[in-house]
Amino acid sequence: MKVLICGATGKMGGGMVKARKGGPHELYALTRDPTSKAAEALKTEGIPLLQGDFNDPQHKSCSRDMAKLMKLPPELLLDIFQHLDNADLARCKRLCKAANEAARQIPLQRHTLKIDHVGHSVWKFFRMLLMNPTACDRLTDLRIEWHRRTEDEATWTEKWSWTTEERHLLEQLKSSTSDAKSTPTDGKFSNLRSSLNTYTYSGKKEIFKVVEDGVNSEALLPLILYFTTNLEILDLGDAQLELVVCDYYGPSYAKYNAIASLLPEEDRLNREDEYFEDDSVETFEKFEEAHIPGGFSLWFQVNIGHPGSYLPGLLNLKHLKHGMDDSVFTSEYLHGWYARYLAPLLFLPHIETIHTTRCATLGMGTHDAISTDLRRIQNIPVFTQDGGESKAKATKSSVRELIFDDARMIDLDYIYIAKVTENLTKVIISQSEESWLLDDQPSIVGAFRKNNSGLSLDNITINEKSGEEVGEIEASSPDG
Repeated sequence: MKVLICGATGKMGGGMVKARKGGPHELYALTRDPTSKAAEALKTEGIPLLQGDFNDPQHKSCSRDMAKLMKLPPELLLDIFQHLDNADLARCKRLCKAANEAARQIPLQRHTLKIDHVGHSVWKFFRMLLMNPTACDRLTDLRIEWHRRTEDEATWTEKWSWTTEERHLLEQLKSSTSDAKSTPTDGKFSNLRSSLNTYTYSGKKEIFKVVEDGVNSEALLPLILYFTTNLEILDLGDAQLELVVCDYYGPSYAKYNAIASLLPEEDRLNREDEYFEDDSVETFEKFEEAHIPGGFSLWFQVNIGHPGSYLPGLLNLKHLKHGMDDSVFTSEYLHGWYARYLAPLLFLPHIETIHTTRCATLGMGTHDAISTDLRRIQNIPVFTQDGGESKAKATKSSVRELIFDDARMIDLDYIYIAKVTENLTKVIISQSEESWLLDDQPSIVGAFRKNNSGLSLDNITINEKSGEEVGEIEASSPDG
């Protein structure tokens, strides 16, 4: 094999030449000046020389190839570094440290969060934000992947532990976000204004307590969205609600084993063969309930906010995708993610496209849940920055494209949604085969067309039929 050694006349390149010389590979040396003493010495040793300069615009691809240094096996790197003296090794260490610090300061533009991944990537990312709150100033694209614990022990992510300094910073952040109208506190988070909504269906739960416990990294998402003020794209993926995801619904020996791994040792042992005693089961269930908001919800959902009090990371959002993993639909009571959380998303100030998967009202209580929340949001007064109340209210959504995949809603839900839109150019509805059929599709088409003058029939699709095929009639007033 022919091997080209870049920077062969320098310390590291020269070390590699010494390490590889006499081996099975045919070596070539890249140098800017073949007439230099170091280059002449290589030539004397029988190493063919090639002239090249990384600063030459015609050879930019060469500098990109240097990034592959990180892919070299550790044993080869050790073979190279052993030829450096102590002074050179010290310089290498300082350079690596400086490069690491510089890389941490480079603003991100796109990032993927891996919820509950065994590598603790979300916890580490949030820790970086606590230390450097401006790191996400240029972040415009945020994607979510779900790596919840399963029956496989390899997925049992350990609890995250905070340092004393990090707990202090969490307290600063907590005080900065506790009251939207309060005077900002001193510290690096003093510019934050929005408050967190910690009320859920199962009572009031404190999101910072869940974050401090280090178990459910999804609880970090609302906090991360405090720092991503220029976010334009948010893809939530197919969300998983539970701490441990199993293939079936109900009590699970494997599921309790996964939860037990997060408990103190004395709470793990109360088990006989493949059956846990009742008091242990109760302990596991209370533990899980303490770390999820309840009501088949995400911490993101219960903290979205509303017009005048949205999470900062949602204020400039243009494109949103929100789904739900189909593994949770294993009970007649679990039909999708609550459409009530779609209501505030429709009124985000700059939203253009919303793509939902398994959004539902069926099986979630009352069938008119979406209408109730739409009315509530439209009647919320919007507060100005000086604390005054504006007369303007969120009456219409700016959304231009709506896509409902595998939806679990009824006709009136779509008609109510149509009433709060006015800029739509595309609507796609794909109703779940397991849910009720849409009995009045022409009224849905009519409602969307009535409220959106730029929406043509051929840009409406319901269950793979175009608006022209479905036809349209004027929907009767759903309030009537």
